[in-house]
Amino acid sequence: MASEHEERLNYLDFELKIGAGNKGKYPVEVINSPAGQASETMCFPFDEQSLRERLNSLSSEASARDFGEQLFNSLFSGEVRGRYDVSLQIARSAGKGLRLKLRIQALELNALPWELLYDPRSGEFVSLSRHVPLVRYPEIPRPIEPLQISPPLRILGMVVSPSDLMPLNVEQEKQRVEKALEGLQSQGLVKLEWLTGQTWRDLQQAMKGGPWHVFHFIGHGGFDQKTDGGFIVLADEKGKPHRLWANELSRLLADHRSLRLVLLNSCEGARGGEGDIFSSTAATLVRRGIPAVVAMQDEITDGAASEFSHAFYEALADGLPVDAAVTEARKAISLAVSDAAEWAAPALFLRSPDGVLFNLPQKEATAMNAGANTKEQKGMKQETPSAAPNNEPKKWWQHPQLWWVPIIVALIALAGVIFTTIVDKGDKTPTPTQNFTYQIRVQAKDTGEYLLDAKVIIEVVGKAPLDSITDANGLARILVSSSHVNQPGMLIVEAKGYKRYMQNIDLIKDSLPHTVQLELEP
Repeated sequence: MASEHEERLNYLDFELKIGAGNKGKYPVEVINSPAGQASETMCFPFDEQSLRERLNSLSSEASARDFGEQLFNSLFSGEVRGRYDVSLQIARSAGKGLRLKLRIQALELNALPWELLYDPRSGEFVSLSRHVPLVRYPEIPRPIEPLQISPPLRILGMVVSPSDLMPLNVEQEKQRVEKALEGLQSQGLVKLEWLTGQTWRDLQQAMKGGPWHVFHFIGHGGFDQKTDGGFIVLADEKGKPHRLWANELSRLLADHRSLRLVLLNSCEGARGGEGDIFSSTAATLVRRGIPAVVAMQDEITDGAASEFSHAFYEALADGLPVDAAVTEARKAISLAVSDAAEWAAPALFLRSPDGVLFNLPQKEATAMNAGANTKEQKGMKQETPSAAPNNEPKKWWQHPQLWWVPIIVALIALAGVIFTTIVDKGDKTPTPTQNFTYQIRVQAKDTGEYLLDAKVIIEVVGKAPLDSITDANGLARILVSSSHVNQPGMLIVEAKGYKRYMQNIDLIKDSLPHTVQLELEP
């Protein structure tokens, strides 16, 4: 388990959208970040032939680094890079991480290993740091609500090794997962059950025995270029390989609303084609309603797959959220498999906008916390809290000595709980200098028309400027960081064909103007 002093990160979001392009040029837009919005044009560094050659040569760390650096420099350029750098600084100043959410609408770019993004300035792959986890975030209109659960968290495991394919070390895979969950199972917080059969009928029957919260598949999988679809390999009645296509798998899983997370420990579960952004097995499951899917986007060795399972669940047992746990699993593969890029194979697909997959009732959390950390507390004197019969029970964050409660909450959610708000130890009320989002609408004074692509800038002496661009409704959103709050500054609004607007302001949430009207240039 993680120690009391180990850093546990909360995250700010940096959402980046890559639109459909033409002749190697793609619009890139920062649609949400701590530093505001921005847009640039990405000039993709490879043509079709050179891209194919580069992808086929990603067998060493050096080749992966070179490919990832070119990918990073093309994606993060100009204003987009500026917003990214400032967002990192804001996150670091706030003691938080920066979650990099990729919305990839260009079909031909969707199958690229974006997990290989390499920042030459830091000399490291972005997705090997849990301070900057990388998440694939498809745009799906239907929101996902967190599931109210009571322990134990139920995990259904399935290992399939058909007779005519390379055999898997089934027992070793099971042992790794069971060892990582041993403590949680002994406390009654998690219940892991292995499906004994290997057919789709066995899976269908097992799903009826739910509710299940996590489905963990270990086996073979792939992507068929002819049909442009992903699949996992189950067995038929004779033990021979049987392809279960992504839409068929989703048919078996998606109707179970308690299912929050699917782990596909198989090759190419995240790989998609150029005809459909949802053609991969993982993306298909997300579209059909699974809130989070972790899958492999390329073939990996049995050893790498085993390292992933072990490190992933160990990280979850240490209280890390699912995206940080994936990062730790990538690290484990990178260290265990020398001079290879297999660590970039795991990809995380999230549907929940804030990453929260589970809600745990307070009374359940209290009951479970009583049985947690028994190993560390053995032999220690236990104190009984004083009764407060006439008052509402205190929440866990109001007790500074209960530092371990967020760990337990994260364990109950396993691969799902991502805290979007963490109350610092000892804090009882928000400070007056906390971040806030400032919204302002820009209109034409003569017609009242909302102005698209107007630039809104906030300048504060001695600090980085904040800015954003208005949308089709004339609305701009700027995240005002705590270092800017309550400071005097200048509000500047610019739009092509209109006079520049300037106004002295104090960066206090309720005192800022909500609408600005621009006059036409003479």
